[in-house]
Amino acid sequence: MGQQKILIREFRPWNGYYVLSDGTFWKDRLLTTPLKCDFKKQLSSKQRERTNKTTPEQFWQDFEEYNHVAASCRKIKIHQIMKRFLENPVPSGKFRYDRIDHIIPEFKCWNAIENLRYSNAHLNSINRLLLSDIYYDHDIHMWGAEFSTHCRGFKFYHAGFATSFVGIWKLYNQTRVTAYNEWDDFYISHFIKQNGLP
Repeated sequence: MGQQKILIREFRPWNGYYVLSDGTFWKDRLLTTPLKCDFKKQLSSKQRERTNKTTPEQFWQDFEEYNHVAASCRKIKIHQIMKRFLENPVPSGKFRYDRIDHIIPEFKCWNAIENLRYSNAHLNSINRLLLSDIYYDHDIHMWGAEFSTHCRGFKFYHAGFATSFVGIWKLYNQTRVTAYNEWDDFYISHFIKQNGLP
């Protein structure tokens, strides 16, 4: 399988800077802040390292902060300017997609276009993984997880129960992905209907 084609766009606010679709920057055709990590392998490695004995505190250390680039006395989050490479499925209307979201929230510094997408405030809130949503039920001696959304009314989601924290984390993550996809389909369908698109 061939390598994915790398696209390049001029970053006009900063003279002489170019942004690439893999989330890196060039200045005068010289790479400034390369990210050489293989994030797909890194994610797979983290998943293999997690066992049924992994604690929430150990698990949360895997999460990364946003990556920035700075020049001309300005600092900006790289993922916010990657919209140059992305197509917005809901560019206008009541539920307009007005921000860029990381598909895998654990890797906020992986700014390649395959880990980014357009979203709105509601979808962005669904794609958050929060330890506060997970609890241990001492009556049944199992881990549980639940969360809610508050757009177009209140909707409650329960991910189920598992005997380990890693097990419930997987169920919780899957439930959030399912919820995200449901709302994403709704917003796109609503936009198509409102604008009379085929």
